[in-house]
Amino acid sequence: MNADLPYPILPAEPGGLLSLVPDEVQPPATAPAPAMVVADIVDPPLPPVADVSTSSNPPSTGGPPGAPAGSKPSSGIANVANIGLSLVPIMVLSLISAGC
Repeated sequence: MNADLPYPILPAEPGGLLSLVPDEVQPPATAPAPAMVVADIVDPPLPPVADVSTSSNPPSTGGPPGAPAGSKPSSGIANVANIGLSLVPIMVLSLISAGC
């Protein structure tokens, strides 16, 4: 174990293992598409800005600001309350079982 022997396994040479891979799964020899240049990229024009300072919409029905009329309010608070109520019995049972 403490002998000063040379390392018997040689590292793989770059590209040397590709000869072991079947031809149908080897990478392509050339790039599949030409490289893009900056001139190929075209930005579409931006849409016109809407004037939101005038309010013609009816008052909100409890939904988030900007939500369409008739949308339901979020149920996030109700879900948090349900999780909290579910954790109470778990805590009580864990305290009871720890005392036994």
